[in-house]
Amino acid sequence: GQADDTGLLSDDIRQLQLLLQLTLAYCRKYQVTLSAAKTKLLVLSKSSSDLLTYSKLVNPIQIGDTKLEFASNAEHVGVLRSTSGNMPHILQRIISHNNTLGGLLSMGLSRRHRANPLSSLCAETIYASPVLFSGLATLILNKAEIDTISLHVKETVQRLLKLHTNTPDPFAFFLAGVLPGEATLHLKQLTIFGMITRLPDNILNRIAQEMLVCSPQSDKNWFAQIRELCYQYGLPHPLLLLRQPPTFWQQKLRKHAEPL
Repeated sequence: GQADDTGLLSDDIRQLQLLLQLTLAYCRKYQVTLSAAKTKLLVLSKSSSDLLTYSKLVNPIQIGDTKLEFASNAEHVGVLRSTSGNMPHILQRIISHNNTLGGLLSMGLSRRHRANPLSSLCAETIYASPVLFSGLATLILNKAEIDTISLHVKETVQRLLKLHTNTPDPFAFFLAGVLPGEATLHLKQLTIFGMITRLPDNILNRIAQEMLVCSPQSDKNWFAQIRELCYQYGLPHPLLLLRQPPTFWQQKLRKHAEPL
């Protein structure tokens, strides 16, 4: 099989064109057609520079007779990549989450309905929460972006429980029996890293080891965030987890399966 979405990455516009030519040659060999209309060209940079201006002037990227112009955002494997950061994807997830909850209002989730709040929370956890957190755990989020997610989760819990807007956060989450948005995000990030630790021959495993060994403490890459989470929750260092993947759930599930 072949992935529907393919991404090419380079720090040089001309080298990117060479990668595209190799991809087009592969496509011709295996009777695959790239859609120029669905292909987006993005520049992800911390700040504008002369190199960025030069790249836009000499832009050689084209598929067939169609020249690709620079775009501000593009969706790739379910994540909205934007030149302005992660906030467009976060806002898209929040809108989708609200729409999903709106489809469940007839179950009694509306403020004036008298449904059991526990049922509302269960419905939100099963049907709406996965929509909100889709793709977020793979991004490098800053504090403002995490706070936006956490605030939306808190407001959702308060509305479902019909609590006052000034209800303290610990009481609201304790009463609901759910984790705050930031904690849920951390759990999903650590789950993804756990998958990587169990794939010793995968390219992501090798990249993780290289980044954790070579990158400085101040670096903002995804694996540096995992290192901070391990410090925060008192977990072993990520390098140790890569060498000795945790087996807690494997042992627990085997023990549970033995009498069956």
